[in-house]
Amino acid sequence: MAKTVALKESPTTYTLSFDETQLDEEPIIVEREGKPFAVIIRAEDYERFRDWQRDLEAGRIRIRECEPRLEQTKEEWHAHFRVFDHLSEKFADASPQEFDALIDEAVAAARAEKRNRNKEHWLLT
Repeated sequence: MAKTVALKESPTTYTLSFDETQLDEEPIIVEREGKPFAVIIRAEDYERFRDWQRDLEAGRIRIRECEPRLEQTKEEWHAHFRVFDHLSEKFADASPQEFDALIDEAVAAARAEKRNRNKEHWLLT
């Protein structure tokens, strides 16, 4: 659990008193007027955090490069799902379980067709 300390304000300076060894155990939360506004951590922990942030952002960039749909507008993204609305209307009389089974069957058929196309492609090359 992080330690909380209060910041004493004066017109020109801030004063904060804590033992540096406290940072070995936990971060120190700094409050102003009873509300947290900063956290003091060891420099090594901050560097690890910054490295993590850079790795996270690099991963997001890789995902965007591999997943073009992430670059689509909200409207384009939702257009892909309109087919489900159409199917729901078409099979309105089917129970949810029947509808799920039909969807699963259609997905399995589409995947099998894709596998066959991939096999044919590899056989032809």
